[in-house]
Amino acid sequence: VVVGGGWIGLEIAAGAREKGLEVTVVEPQPTPLYGVMGAEVGELWAQLHRSHGVDVRTGLQVNAIQEADGRASGVVLDNGQVIASDFVVVGVGAAPNLDLPAAAGLVADGGVPVDGRLRTSDPNIWAAGDIALADNAWAGRPLRVEHWANALNQGSFAGRSMAGSQEEWAELPYFFTDRKSTRL
Repeated sequence: VVVGGGWIGLEIAAGAREKGLEVTVVEPQPTPLYGVMGAEVGELWAQLHRSHGVDVRTGLQVNAIQEADGRASGVVLDNGQVIASDFVVVGVGAAPNLDLPAAAGLVADGGVPVDGRLRTSDPNIWAAGDIALADNAWAGRPLRVEHWANALNQGSFAGRSMAGSQEEWAELPYFFTDRKSTRL
């Protein structure tokens, strides 16, 4: 059982299926990836995984993980149903560690707000990657994107900004993953 239908949960589910394991994904949102991709695209992800034998269950919470002999033996859902399992993987998201920015005196509420050049409220500190709530000219609003490609791209962008570039961050956020012969 994989608890969570985000990027990590779906990648674990796909890998386990490729190894021949029976997999159930339990996601509390209406679709996998609902928060980052929306219902329509999330449903495409659900269908893709179902077509490869993953049992995708949405709109359900896991209330408890059962155990026997010190190991996970299943999960109890909020509807009372029990799904037996030899393994339970919990992939329910990440929260940025805001201790360092707070210690530096920066505003840090769910991320570190940065301007279009990735500069924080302290003009001598830039932030990039998962922690940066970056003004994005493409989106017309600040975005915090939790994906390795964002960290890679913002890191080099912040370096150019520190070196004097006046360019404004305006990258279209993107995600991709490979599922068998499908790249999404």
